Amino acid sequence: MQSEDPNDRKIGILQGLKSYAIALAMFALACVLAWNFDWPGEGISMVALYLGIGVWLGRSVFNRMIEWHPVYNTLENVSRVKLNFIGGWIFYYPFLFWRLWVAKVL
Repeated sequence: MQSEDPNDRKIGILQGLKSYAIALAMFALACVLAWNFDWPGEGISMVALYLGIGVWLGRSVFNRMIEWHPVYNTLENVSRVKLNFIGGWIFYYPFLFWRLWVAKVL
């Protein structure tokens, strides 16, 4: 019997929203702490944290919510969308959740 890979399990919109809220709270808290305690190199550390959270959301939320249609499952399409979601996670994920909710409800 093969063990199931945890990354293969699909998640719902509410679980995705929960992960997004946790990521947003972590980033906001790190920003507040960095600016209040005057960390050395706070700019670089905030950029690294932002991108790290984007990668974490991509692996834990995006990959488990989205299935690619075989026609659009090309290297160019997948890499472009995933890189956009890593770099702009703070804006892209709310729109993703909205679109998935509309597709599910309507």
